[in-house]
Amino acid sequence: MRRRRARVALVAALALLFIGSSTAVLAQTSDGGTPLGGYKLDARAQAINVLHDSPTFPSPTHPDFDGSVPAAQSTTDTGPIGHGLAAIFWPGPLGGNFGSALNQINQVCAPVLPVPGLPPVCVPTPQQLKDHSSQFNDPIRAETFYPQAPQNADNGSIPGVTMKSQITDNGKKVESFGALDGFGSAGVGIAASLTAKTTNTLTDTTGTSEATSEADNLVLGGGMVTIGRVFSTAKITTDGSKATADAHTTIDGLKIAGQGATVDDQGVHIAGQSNPLHKQINQAVAQALAKSGLTIKLVQNENSIDGATGSVTAGALVIQYEDDKDQLVKGGIQNSFTISLGGATASVDSSQGSNSDLGEAPAEAAPTDTGGDNTAVAGLEIPPAGLGSVATPPSALPRSTRRASVSQPFRPILNSFGLAWGLVLFAVIAALGLGFGLRRVTDDVFAEAPAAAACPLEEPKR
Repeated sequence: MRRRRARVALVAALALLFIGSSTAVLAQTSDGGTPLGGYKLDARAQAINVLHDSPTFPSPTHPDFDGSVPAAQSTTDTGPIGHGLAAIFWPGPLGGNFGSALNQINQVCAPVLPVPGLPPVCVPTPQQLKDHSSQFNDPIRAETFYPQAPQNADNGSIPGVTMKSQITDNGKKVESFGALDGFGSAGVGIAASLTAKTTNTLTDTTGTSEATSEADNLVLGGGMVTIGRVFSTAKITTDGSKATADAHTTIDGLKIAGQGATVDDQGVHIAGQSNPLHKQINQAVAQALAKSGLTIKLVQNENSIDGATGSVTAGALVIQYEDDKDQLVKGGIQNSFTISLGGATASVDSSQGSNSDLGEAPAEAAPTDTGGDNTAVAGLEIPPAGLGSVATPPSALPRSTRRASVSQPFRPILNSFGLAWGLVLFAVIAALGLGFGLRRVTDDVFAEAPAAAACPLEEPKR
Protein backbone atom coordinates (compact mmCIF):
# COMPACT_ATOMS: atom_id res chain seq x y z
CA MET A 1 0.00 0.00 0.00
CA ARG A 2 2.79 2.36 0.92
CA ARG A 3 4.63 1.55 -2.33
CA ARG A 4 1.50 2.34 -4.35
CA ARG A 5 1.10 5.69 -2.58
CA ALA A 6 4.75 6.52 -3.22
CA ARG A 7 4.38 5.70 -6.91
CA VAL A 8 1.25 7.87 -7.17
CA ALA A 9 3.02 10.76 -5.44
CA LEU A 10 6.03 10.44 -7.77
CA VAL A 11 3.81 10.42 -10.88
CA ALA A 12 1.90 13.46 -9.59
CA ALA A 13 5.12 15.36 -8.94
CA LEU A 14 6.46 14.61 -12.41
CA ALA A 15 3.14 15.67 -13.96
CA LEU A 16 3.19 18.98 -12.07
CA LEU A 17 6.79 19.60 -13.13
CA PHE A 18 5.97 18.92 -16.80
CA ILE A 19 2.83 21.05 -16.74
CA GLY A 20 4.65 23.91 -15.01
CA SER A 21 7.51 23.89 -17.53
CA SER A 22 5.14 23.71 -20.48
CA THR A 23 3.04 26.55 -19.09
CA ALA A 24 6.15 28.71 -18.67
CA VAL A 25 7.20 28.08 -22.27
CA LEU A 26 3.70 28.73 -23.61
CA ALA A 27 3.47 31.93 -21.57
CA GLN A 28 6.80 33.13 -22.97
CA THR A 29 5.65 32.38 -26.53
CA SER A 30 2.23 33.98 -26.21
CA ASP A 31 3.17 37.01 -24.10
CA GLY A 32 6.77 37.79 -24.96
CA GLY A 33 6.98 36.48 -28.51
CA THR A 34 9.91 34.77 -30.16
CA PRO A 35 13.28 36.34 -29.33
CA LEU A 36 15.44 37.82 -32.05
CA GLY A 37 18.35 35.80 -33.37
CA GLY A 38 20.50 37.88 -35.71
CA TYR A 39 19.80 41.56 -36.34
CA LYS A 40 21.13 44.78 -37.80
CA LEU A 41 19.67 48.26 -37.16
CA ASP A 42 20.84 51.39 -38.97
CA ALA A 43 19.53 54.97 -38.66
CA ARG A 44 20.89 58.13 -40.35
CA ALA A 45 19.68 61.72 -40.38
CA GLN A 46 20.89 65.18 -41.37
CA ALA A 47 19.28 68.62 -41.43
CA ILE A 48 21.23 69.83 -44.47
CA ASN A 49 23.26 67.80 -46.94
CA VAL A 50 25.74 69.45 -49.32
CA LEU A 51 26.73 67.60 -52.48
CA HIS A 52 29.21 68.71 -55.16
CA ASP A 53 30.18 67.01 -58.38
CA SER A 54 31.84 67.89 -61.66
CA PRO A 55 31.78 65.50 -64.63
CA THR A 56 34.84 67.21 -66.12
CA PHE A 57 36.93 67.25 -62.94
CA PRO A 58 39.46 64.36 -62.61
CA SER A 59 38.23 62.99 -59.28
CA PRO A 60 38.71 59.34 -58.23
CA THR A 61 35.12 59.27 -56.92
CA HIS A 62 31.85 60.85 -57.96
CA PRO A 63 30.33 62.81 -56.40
CA ASP A 64 33.59 64.32 -55.25
CA PHE A 65 32.11 65.85 -52.08
CA ASP A 66 29.24 64.81 -49.80
CA GLY A 67 28.77 66.35 -46.35
CA SER A 68 25.99 66.81 -43.80
CA VAL A 69 25.23 69.58 -41.26
CA PRO A 70 24.61 68.32 -38.61
CA ALA A 71 24.68 64.52 -38.91
CA ALA A 72 23.56 61.72 -36.59
CA GLN A 73 24.05 57.98 -37.08
CA SER A 74 23.24 54.92 -34.96
CA THR A 75 24.06 51.30 -35.84
CA THR A 76 23.41 48.10 -33.88
CA ASP A 77 24.60 44.65 -34.93
CA THR A 78 24.13 41.17 -33.46
CA GLY A 79 25.87 40.90 -30.10
CA PRO A 80 24.89 43.63 -29.52
CA ILE A 81 27.64 45.65 -31.14
CA GLY A 82 26.78 49.35 -31.14
CA HIS A 83 28.14 52.51 -32.70
CA GLY A 84 26.89 56.08 -32.42
CA LEU A 85 28.08 59.24 -34.15
CA ALA A 86 27.06 62.89 -33.97
CA ALA A 87 28.94 65.56 -35.92
CA ILE A 88 28.35 69.19 -36.73
CA PHE A 89 29.76 68.56 -40.19
CA TRP A 90 30.29 64.99 -41.38
CA PRO A 91 31.87 64.46 -44.81
CA GLY A 92 31.17 60.73 -44.86
CA PRO A 93 33.40 57.85 -43.72
CA LEU A 94 36.21 58.64 -46.17
CA GLY A 95 36.46 62.34 -45.36
CA GLY A 96 35.84 61.89 -41.63
CA ASN A 97 38.48 59.15 -41.32
CA PHE A 98 40.75 60.43 -44.08
CA GLY A 99 43.86 59.97 -41.95
CA SER A 100 43.13 56.29 -41.33
CA ALA A 101 42.54 55.77 -45.05
CA LEU A 102 45.69 57.70 -45.94
CA ASN A 103 47.76 55.43 -43.73
CA GLN A 104 46.75 52.44 -45.88
CA ILE A 105 47.54 54.09 -49.24
CA ASN A 106 51.01 53.33 -50.57
CA GLN A 107 50.86 55.64 -53.59
CA VAL A 108 48.75 58.48 -54.97
CA CYS A 109 47.94 58.78 -58.67
CA ALA A 110 46.54 61.97 -60.21
CA PRO A 111 46.98 64.06 -63.37
CA VAL A 112 49.58 66.80 -63.19
CA LEU A 113 46.96 69.29 -64.42
CA PRO A 114 43.15 69.11 -64.07
CA VAL A 115 42.71 68.43 -67.78
CA PRO A 116 40.40 65.62 -68.97
CA GLY A 117 42.26 62.79 -70.71
CA LEU A 118 45.67 63.63 -69.24
CA PRO A 119 47.34 60.41 -67.94
CA PRO A 120 47.89 60.23 -64.17
CA VAL A 121 51.27 60.35 -62.48
CA CYS A 122 51.82 58.08 -59.46
CA VAL A 123 54.03 59.02 -56.52
CA PRO A 124 54.63 57.06 -53.28
CA THR A 125 53.01 58.32 -50.10
CA PRO A 126 55.72 59.91 -47.91
CA GLN A 127 56.37 57.95 -44.72
CA GLN A 128 56.36 61.16 -42.69
CA LEU A 129 52.82 61.84 -43.89
CA LYS A 130 51.71 58.33 -42.95
CA ASP A 131 53.29 58.70 -39.50
CA HIS A 132 51.05 61.74 -38.85
CA SER A 133 48.03 60.49 -40.78
CA SER A 134 45.81 60.32 -37.69
CA GLN A 135 45.89 64.12 -37.50
CA PHE A 136 43.81 64.23 -40.70
CA ASN A 137 40.85 62.49 -39.05
CA ASP A 138 37.91 64.76 -38.27
CA PRO A 139 37.94 65.43 -34.49
CA ILE A 140 34.78 67.56 -34.40
CA ARG A 141 32.39 64.76 -33.45
CA ALA A 142 30.95 62.76 -30.54
CA GLU A 143 31.42 59.03 -31.09
CA THR A 144 30.54 56.01 -28.96
CA PHE A 145 31.07 52.24 -29.17
CA TYR A 146 29.84 49.08 -27.50
CA PRO A 147 31.21 46.90 -25.96
CA GLN A 148 34.32 49.05 -26.31
CA ALA A 149 34.60 52.50 -24.75
CA PRO A 150 33.56 55.25 -24.74
CA GLN A 151 29.83 54.64 -24.35
CA ASN A 152 29.00 58.25 -23.59
CA ALA A 153 30.37 61.24 -25.53
CA ASP A 154 29.52 64.94 -25.39
CA ASN A 155 31.49 67.36 -27.57
CA GLY A 156 30.84 70.97 -26.66
CA SER A 157 34.00 72.44 -28.16
CA ILE A 158 32.10 74.89 -30.40
CA PRO A 159 29.66 77.48 -28.96
CA GLY A 160 26.10 76.98 -30.19
CA VAL A 161 26.81 73.41 -31.31
CA THR A 162 25.57 70.21 -29.65
CA MET A 163 27.10 66.81 -30.39
CA LYS A 164 26.04 63.95 -28.12
CA SER A 165 26.02 60.16 -28.36
CA GLN A 166 25.37 57.48 -25.77
CA ILE A 167 24.89 53.71 -25.64
CA THR A 168 22.89 52.34 -22.70
CA ASP A 169 21.08 49.20 -21.50
CA ASN A 170 24.07 46.95 -22.25
CA GLY A 171 24.20 48.02 -25.88
CA LYS A 172 20.46 47.70 -26.55
CA LYS A 173 19.94 51.43 -27.03
CA VAL A 174 22.09 53.70 -29.22
CA GLU A 175 21.28 57.42 -29.38
CA SER A 176 23.00 60.22 -31.31
CA PHE A 177 22.03 63.88 -31.46
CA GLY A 178 23.51 66.84 -33.32
CA ALA A 179 22.25 70.42 -33.30
CA LEU A 180 23.32 73.84 -34.56
CA ASP A 181 21.66 76.93 -33.07
CA GLY A 182 21.94 78.86 -36.31
CA PHE A 183 24.29 80.06 -39.02
CA GLY A 184 24.20 81.97 -42.27
CA SER A 185 25.69 84.49 -44.63
CA ALA A 186 23.98 87.73 -45.58
CA GLY A 187 22.59 87.59 -49.09
CA VAL A 188 23.16 83.84 -49.42
CA GLY A 189 21.34 81.84 -46.77
CA ILE A 190 20.32 81.79 -43.11
CA ALA A 191 19.09 78.94 -40.88
CA ALA A 192 17.82 79.56 -37.36
CA SER A 193 18.05 75.99 -36.07
CA LEU A 194 19.24 72.62 -37.40
CA THR A 195 18.85 69.27 -35.59
CA ALA A 196 19.39 65.58 -36.37
CA LYS A 197 18.66 62.61 -34.10
CA THR A 198 18.88 58.82 -34.45
CA THR A 199 17.86 56.07 -32.02
CA ASN A 200 18.15 52.28 -32.16
CA THR A 201 16.25 50.28 -29.52
CA LEU A 202 16.41 46.53 -28.88
CA THR A 203 14.09 44.38 -26.78
CA ASP A 204 14.11 40.60 -26.43
CA THR A 205 11.67 40.27 -29.34
CA THR A 206 11.86 43.46 -31.44
CA GLY A 207 14.28 45.96 -32.90
CA THR A 208 13.38 49.56 -33.77
CA SER A 209 15.38 52.10 -35.75
CA GLU A 210 14.25 55.74 -35.88
CA ALA A 211 15.72 58.91 -37.42
CA THR A 212 14.47 62.51 -37.40
CA SER A 213 15.77 65.81 -38.76
CA GLU A 214 14.53 69.39 -38.62
CA ALA A 215 15.51 72.72 -40.17
CA ASP A 216 13.74 75.89 -39.02
CA ASN A 217 13.38 79.42 -40.41
CA LEU A 218 15.41 79.16 -43.60
CA VAL A 219 16.13 82.14 -45.85
CA LEU A 220 17.89 81.46 -49.17
CA GLY A 221 19.05 83.65 -52.02
CA GLY A 222 18.71 86.94 -50.16
CA GLY A 223 15.03 86.27 -49.38
CA MET A 224 14.09 84.76 -52.73
CA VAL A 225 13.15 81.49 -51.00
CA THR A 226 11.92 81.32 -47.38
CA ILE A 227 10.88 78.20 -45.48
CA GLY A 228 9.35 78.08 -42.02
CA ARG A 229 10.14 74.45 -41.21
CA VAL A 230 11.29 71.21 -42.81
CA PHE A 231 10.71 68.16 -40.61
CA SER A 232 11.48 64.54 -41.56
CA THR A 233 11.01 61.32 -39.64
CA ALA A 234 11.59 57.66 -40.53
CA LYS A 235 10.84 54.70 -38.27
CA ILE A 236 10.96 50.94 -38.84
CA THR A 237 10.41 47.99 -36.47
CA THR A 238 11.13 44.28 -36.92
CA ASP A 239 10.23 41.21 -34.84
CA GLY A 240 12.26 38.67 -36.79
CA SER A 241 9.38 37.63 -39.04
CA LYS A 242 8.02 40.92 -40.41
CA ALA A 243 8.89 44.60 -40.46
CA THR A 244 6.63 47.66 -40.32
CA ALA A 245 7.68 51.18 -41.30
CA ASP A 246 6.48 54.75 -41.61
CA ALA A 247 8.08 57.95 -42.93
CA HIS A 248 7.01 61.46 -43.84
CA THR A 249 8.41 64.92 -44.50
CA THR A 250 6.53 68.13 -43.69
CA ILE A 251 7.34 71.50 -45.28
CA ASP A 252 5.70 74.55 -43.71
CA GLY A 253 5.78 78.19 -44.75
CA LEU A 254 7.38 77.85 -48.19
CA LYS A 255 7.42 81.16 -50.08
CA ILE A 256 8.91 82.17 -53.41
CA ALA A 257 9.55 85.92 -53.66
CA GLY A 258 7.12 86.47 -50.79
CA GLN A 259 4.31 84.41 -52.32
CA GLY A 260 3.00 81.23 -50.72
CA ALA A 261 4.08 78.15 -52.67
CA THR A 262 3.99 74.37 -52.63
CA VAL A 263 6.56 71.89 -53.86
CA ASP A 264 6.37 68.31 -55.11
CA ASP A 265 8.42 65.97 -57.29
CA GLN A 266 7.54 68.15 -60.31
CA GLY A 267 8.88 71.39 -58.83
CA VAL A 268 7.53 74.50 -57.10
CA HIS A 269 4.07 75.97 -57.62
CA ILE A 270 2.68 79.32 -56.56
CA ALA A 271 -0.36 78.70 -54.33
CA GLY A 272 -3.76 78.81 -56.03
CA GLN A 273 -2.97 77.08 -59.32
CA SER A 274 -6.62 77.34 -60.42
CA ASN A 275 -6.13 81.05 -60.98
CA PRO A 276 -5.04 81.69 -64.62
CA LEU A 277 -2.61 84.37 -63.45
CA HIS A 278 -0.93 81.92 -61.08
CA LYS A 279 -0.60 79.40 -63.91
CA GLN A 280 1.22 82.03 -65.96
CA ILE A 281 3.46 82.82 -62.99
CA ASN A 282 4.21 79.11 -62.47
CA GLN A 283 5.23 78.80 -66.11
CA ALA A 284 7.47 81.84 -65.76
CA VAL A 285 9.00 80.41 -62.57
CA ALA A 286 9.71 77.07 -64.28
CA GLN A 287 11.26 78.77 -67.31
CA ALA A 288 13.44 81.06 -65.21
CA LEU A 289 14.62 78.20 -62.99
CA ALA A 290 15.42 76.02 -66.01
CA LYS A 291 17.30 78.87 -67.69
CA SER A 292 19.45 79.47 -64.63
CA GLY A 293 20.18 75.76 -64.08
CA LEU A 294 18.28 75.74 -60.77
CA THR A 295 15.92 72.94 -59.72
CA ILE A 296 13.75 72.80 -56.59
CA LYS A 297 11.95 69.50 -55.93
CA LEU A 298 10.66 67.31 -53.14
CA VAL A 299 12.04 63.78 -53.11
CA GLN A 300 9.21 61.39 -52.34
CA ASN A 301 9.22 58.99 -49.39
CA GLU A 302 10.46 55.48 -50.09
CA ASN A 303 9.39 52.31 -48.30
CA SER A 304 10.83 48.87 -49.06
CA ILE A 305 9.79 45.86 -46.93
CA ASP A 306 10.65 42.20 -47.52
CA GLY A 307 9.64 40.03 -44.57
CA ALA A 308 11.76 40.95 -41.55
CA THR A 309 14.06 43.12 -43.65
CA GLY A 310 13.31 46.63 -44.82
CA SER A 311 14.31 50.24 -45.20
CA VAL A 312 12.34 53.47 -45.13
CA THR A 313 13.34 56.96 -46.25
CA ALA A 314 11.70 60.28 -45.55
CA GLY A 315 12.07 62.55 -48.56
CA ALA A 316 13.96 65.83 -48.59
CA LEU A 317 13.55 69.24 -50.19
CA VAL A 318 16.29 69.28 -52.82
CA ILE A 319 17.71 72.46 -54.35
CA GLN A 320 20.10 71.76 -57.21
CA TYR A 321 22.20 74.18 -59.24
CA GLU A 322 24.18 73.28 -62.36
CA ASP A 323 26.33 75.91 -64.05
CA ASP A 324 26.60 74.15 -67.42
CA LYS A 325 23.86 76.51 -68.67
CA ASP A 326 25.47 79.54 -67.08
CA GLN A 327 29.24 79.04 -67.33
CA LEU A 328 31.49 82.00 -66.76
CA VAL A 329 34.24 80.40 -68.87
CA LYS A 330 33.22 78.39 -71.92
CA GLY A 331 34.76 74.93 -71.86
CA GLY A 332 35.75 75.30 -68.22
CA ILE A 333 35.05 72.89 -65.40
CA GLN A 334 31.34 72.39 -64.86
CA ASN A 335 29.93 72.33 -61.34
CA SER A 336 26.84 70.80 -59.83
CA PHE A 337 25.74 71.80 -56.33
CA THR A 338 22.92 70.02 -54.51
CA ILE A 339 21.60 71.02 -51.10
CA SER A 340 19.05 68.73 -49.44
CA LEU A 341 16.95 70.07 -46.58
CA GLY A 342 15.66 67.43 -44.17
CA GLY A 343 15.59 63.74 -44.94
CA ALA A 344 16.03 60.66 -42.74
CA THR A 345 16.49 56.94 -43.31
CA ALA A 346 16.18 53.81 -41.16
CA SER A 347 16.75 50.16 -42.02
CA VAL A 348 16.52 46.80 -40.25
CA ASP A 349 17.46 43.20 -40.94
CA SER A 350 16.68 40.39 -38.49
CA SER A 351 15.87 36.72 -37.98
CA GLN A 352 14.11 34.81 -35.24
CA GLY A 353 15.90 32.84 -32.58
CA SER A 354 14.64 29.99 -30.37
CA ASN A 355 12.35 30.55 -27.39
CA SER A 356 12.85 27.06 -25.90
CA ASP A 357 13.66 27.24 -22.20
CA LEU A 358 13.78 23.53 -21.30
CA GLY A 359 17.57 23.39 -21.20
CA GLU A 360 17.88 21.23 -24.32
CA ALA A 361 20.13 22.38 -27.11
CA PRO A 362 18.12 23.37 -30.20
CA ALA A 363 18.62 21.40 -33.39
CA GLU A 364 19.95 24.50 -35.12
CA ALA A 365 21.84 27.32 -33.45
CA ALA A 366 20.19 30.73 -33.67
CA PRO A 367 21.71 32.72 -36.54
CA THR A 368 24.22 35.29 -35.39
CA ASP A 369 26.43 37.76 -37.17
CA THR A 370 29.06 38.66 -34.63
CA GLY A 371 32.03 37.29 -36.53
CA GLY A 372 33.90 38.34 -39.62
CA ASP A 373 33.05 41.83 -40.77
CA ASN A 374 31.15 42.84 -37.62
CA THR A 375 33.96 42.28 -35.12
CA ALA A 376 35.73 45.53 -35.97
CA VAL A 377 33.85 48.13 -33.95
CA ALA A 378 36.07 51.17 -34.13
CA GLY A 379 36.25 53.04 -37.37
CA LEU A 380 32.97 51.69 -38.76
CA GLU A 381 32.55 52.32 -42.46
CA ILE A 382 29.06 53.80 -42.18
CA PRO A 383 27.43 55.10 -45.37
CA PRO A 384 27.34 58.91 -45.58
CA ALA A 385 24.42 60.54 -43.85
CA GLY A 386 23.78 62.60 -46.95
CA LEU A 387 21.06 61.81 -49.42
CA GLY A 388 23.49 61.60 -52.32
CA SER A 389 21.87 62.39 -55.63
CA VAL A 390 18.21 63.01 -56.19
CA ALA A 391 17.83 59.75 -58.09
CA THR A 392 19.53 57.67 -55.38
CA PRO A 393 18.00 58.25 -51.94
CA PRO A 394 19.72 56.81 -48.86
CA SER A 395 17.48 53.76 -48.66
CA ALA A 396 18.90 52.61 -51.99
CA LEU A 397 22.32 52.26 -50.39
CA PRO A 398 23.45 48.79 -49.25
CA ARG A 399 22.15 47.83 -45.83
CA SER A 400 25.35 45.98 -44.93
CA THR A 401 28.80 47.42 -45.39
CA ARG A 402 32.27 46.02 -44.80
CA ARG A 403 34.03 47.24 -41.70
CA ALA A 404 37.27 49.14 -41.91
CA SER A 405 40.30 48.74 -39.70
CA VAL A 406 40.48 50.23 -36.24
CA SER A 407 40.63 54.01 -36.37
CA GLN A 408 43.47 55.99 -34.89
CA PRO A 409 43.11 57.48 -31.38
CA PHE A 410 41.82 60.99 -30.98
CA ARG A 411 44.30 63.80 -31.58
CA PRO A 412 43.87 67.51 -32.26
CA ILE A 413 43.90 68.16 -36.01
CA LEU A 414 46.38 70.86 -36.90
CA ASN A 415 45.43 72.86 -33.80
CA SER A 416 41.76 72.04 -34.56
CA PHE A 417 41.83 74.09 -37.76
CA GLY A 418 42.73 71.48 -40.35
CA LEU A 419 40.70 69.21 -42.58
CA ALA A 420 37.40 69.69 -40.75
CA TRP A 421 37.37 73.46 -41.13
CA GLY A 422 38.52 73.11 -44.72
CA LEU A 423 35.45 70.99 -45.38
CA VAL A 424 33.25 73.55 -43.66
CA LEU A 425 34.77 76.22 -45.91
CA PHE A 426 33.96 74.07 -48.94
CA ALA A 427 30.36 73.84 -47.77
CA VAL A 428 30.22 77.63 -47.50
CA ILE A 429 31.56 77.91 -51.06
CA ALA A 430 28.88 75.48 -52.21
CA ALA A 431 26.25 77.61 -50.50
CA LEU A 432 27.66 80.69 -52.20
CA GLY A 433 27.36 78.98 -55.58
CA LEU A 434 23.79 78.01 -54.86
CA GLY A 435 23.01 81.48 -53.57
CA PHE A 436 24.44 82.97 -56.77
CA GLY A 437 22.04 80.85 -58.78
CA LEU A 438 19.11 81.85 -56.60
CA ARG A 439 19.92 85.55 -56.85
CA ARG A 440 20.05 85.34 -60.64
CA VAL A 441 16.57 83.91 -60.57
CA THR A 442 15.24 86.96 -58.73
CA ASP A 443 15.90 89.04 -61.85
CA ASP A 444 14.29 86.58 -64.24
CA VAL A 445 11.42 84.79 -62.53
CA PHE A 446 8.70 87.31 -63.07
CA ALA A 447 10.24 89.36 -65.87
CA GLU A 448 8.92 86.88 -68.45
CA ALA A 449 5.40 86.66 -67.00
CA PRO A 450 2.69 87.94 -69.41
CA ALA A 451 1.62 91.46 -68.74
CA ALA A 452 -2.04 90.74 -69.45
CA ALA A 453 -2.94 91.13 -65.81
CA ALA A 454 -1.37 93.04 -62.97
CA CYS A 455 0.92 90.81 -60.96
CA PRO A 456 0.71 91.28 -57.18
CA LEU A 457 4.45 90.75 -56.97
CA GLU A 458 5.12 93.88 -58.99
CA GLU A 459 3.21 96.26 -56.70
CA PRO A 460 5.48 99.01 -55.40
CA LYS A 461 6.52 98.89 -51.81
CA ARG A 462 4.76 101.39 -49.54
